Amino acid sequence: MQERVIQLVSILIKKLVEKGQDPSALLTKLAESGFSQEEIHSALELVYSTPDPEEGKAYLRQRVLLPQERSKLDSQAQEFLYQLLEQGLLRIDEFELVLWQASLLEHAELGRPELEFLLANVIGDPERLFLTGIHLRSLVQGEEGIN
Repeated sequence: MQERVIQLVSILIKKLVEKGQDPSALLTKLAESGFSQEEIHSALELVYSTPDPEEGKAYLRQRVLLPQERSKLDSQAQEFLYQLLEQGLLRIDEFELVLWQASLLEHAELGRPELEFLLANVIGDPERLFLTGIHLRSLVQGEEGIN
């Protein structure tokens, strides 16, 4: 069922962004396509519970990375972290928590794979984690390679 909810989230995001799309007509079409009311409700709840992208963008205009934070993440990792906040897939408190956790690690500089591992530990719901593009299977395989 979780895969169907994620599929619905993708459909809803695409359709709700389109101008002139009637939400009630969209919900009727989804029900007619075989999605249950429970699946539709779960998908809507997820879409409307994600962080506000405008809040993230406003925060990034005010927040400057400290030199220690900037040197801890390579440019690709910084860009990915900013994108997640700007897209509303990461809350401000999660953004700060990831930066704090990164600063505690003994590695000189973290790349995107290490950042994804931190994000997988910070983002609590699997649906939002899926929307970030982080693939948990590759993280688990990477972790097994460390042991």
